[in-house]
Amino acid sequence: MLRINVIIPLLVLNFFRDVTAFDDIQCRIWCYSQPAVQTADGCLCGMKMDGLEAGPFDAFVGVPFAKPPVGALRFANPIPIDPWEGPLNVTTTKPMCIQKYDIFPLASVRGQEDCLYLNVYRPKKCRKKKLPVMVYIHGGGYIGESADPRVIGPEKFMDTRKVILVSLQYRLGPFGFLSSDDCSAPGNFGLKDQSMALRWVQRNIESFGGDRRRVTVFGHSAGGAAVQFHMMSPLSEGLFSKAISQSGSALSFWSKQYPDQLGLVRKLAVAAEVEGAVRMNSRELIKALRKVDAAKLLLSVDKLKFWHNQPIILFRPVVEKHVDDETFLREDPRELWATGRYQKIPWMTGYLPDDGIAVLLSIFTDLLEPFIANQQELLPLLADVPPSSGPALLERFFGGNPIGPENAFALTEVMSEVGFKYPMMESILQHLINDPQSESPVSLYYLNFKGRYSCSTMLPIFTGPDSGACHAEELMYLFRQPIQYLDFPKDSPEAAMSRLLVNEWINFATKGKLSLPQRGGSERPSQQIGMVEFTNSDGPSGVTTIHRGFEDAKIAELWNLLRWWNVVRVQ
Repeated sequence: MLRINVIIPLLVLNFFRDVTAFDDIQCRIWCYSQPAVQTADGCLCGMKMDGLEAGPFDAFVGVPFAKPPVGALRFANPIPIDPWEGPLNVTTTKPMCIQKYDIFPLASVRGQEDCLYLNVYRPKKCRKKKLPVMVYIHGGGYIGESADPRVIGPEKFMDTRKVILVSLQYRLGPFGFLSSDDCSAPGNFGLKDQSMALRWVQRNIESFGGDRRRVTVFGHSAGGAAVQFHMMSPLSEGLFSKAISQSGSALSFWSKQYPDQLGLVRKLAVAAEVEGAVRMNSRELIKALRKVDAAKLLLSVDKLKFWHNQPIILFRPVVEKHVDDETFLREDPRELWATGRYQKIPWMTGYLPDDGIAVLLSIFTDLLEPFIANQQELLPLLADVPPSSGPALLERFFGGNPIGPENAFALTEVMSEVGFKYPMMESILQHLINDPQSESPVSLYYLNFKGRYSCSTMLPIFTGPDSGACHAEELMYLFRQPIQYLDFPKDSPEAAMSRLLVNEWINFATKGKLSLPQRGGSERPSQQIGMVEFTNSDGPSGVTTIHRGFEDAKIAELWNLLRWWNVVRVQ
């Protein structure tokens, strides 16, 4: 006969199993004909969305994962959402996080502070076997964009029926990245929002049919840099098993913090007309800034720029000086990455020919003439190099000639190299040195595809007539973006490129690598990297992949630019 100390735990265990089963049944009853999922926080009633080619799928849009960061929670670490009673209808897109997206000319304030929501999409006929999970972090220079399904549309991933897709929102600009360099406002709130969303995924994704042990986090631009930060953060350790950084690096100059964070906070308070700001300590400054109207606070950031909208990104990830259990980044990320102190997992990164256009739109549209007039001062500032390196920039990119209207498009290549290719190759080199045996392989891709909506086709003045894809163009192939572009015809090269990229991204999420042969046997770690190029072809589909080995001229070009910028940045 079983002893009482064995029977009681079994009864308790069965009781909680019954409670969980009852909650799940009750949730299905509440949601009726809607897709229903009982999470650890409560019942979610979703909706059905139409795919492009493979029928409908389940969508749970606007799922809260943290308390609204308003009032006393502005400039504070995120707090998990409280459980709720009854069903929660998650069928409506939530507003974007409040932002003034200065990458674009004439940017205005949009969104709201109450914005910490995520979206979950799953195939309609989910197999009994748990599916891999892909979590997308949007880009936008830490100051803009959102997880809106009209821009980050899940249809192309859902058509494959192979993965569960999650997209999330996080605080931006000063709301997400202001820091007082102490416990008053330690900083990195936007990155901590992302980390909390990843913990939500670990806690809940199996209720959607996902495998929490097979989570791939991927992001574009600042989202790609954030992925690399998560690989280094103790707060995100163990929350994902694979990582993809698309055209974005934590080692880029635009991800590097400004030295005097408290001084920046004080300047913002003065610009926002906080009375007595010059005499306040950090605690008083943060308390006062929490009371400033959100739109006024964002508009006040404009007063801190040294030239028109430059620098576009003022509030960035920081090394937190106040360290506790909620600290995201404790040491210089460059030091962490160089010494191999990050998660050793399969990692993919890549770039596009004209990534640099991301920071030049306003200059090309409104400010080219004053930039040309002040190029001696502004070019080194824009490229984040010492003033003494100005002549070297002119020689390499402009043939030794001054910048004028006829050659200004070469600014795109300047920014593509220093802002994207250089930090990407620096990251790859250090990763290969830290992991010479390829225990955590790195995959490199190059999207060199010119489609009907490519900016080099539509706006050649920005890039030069012979250029290829511009920054963020891969997103139109990975995601449906109905408020920006018409759907591609099914038999078009663009549709073929969509299918190719989505399947390659899913292949990486499943196997940890692209369709690329293993690295070669060279004894030099810096040479042991291959690349997959996605490009146009004359074949029936209009697209192809080119596998480039470590001896390929394109790979050599990338290593050469790494060496060149290493010299120019310290002159």
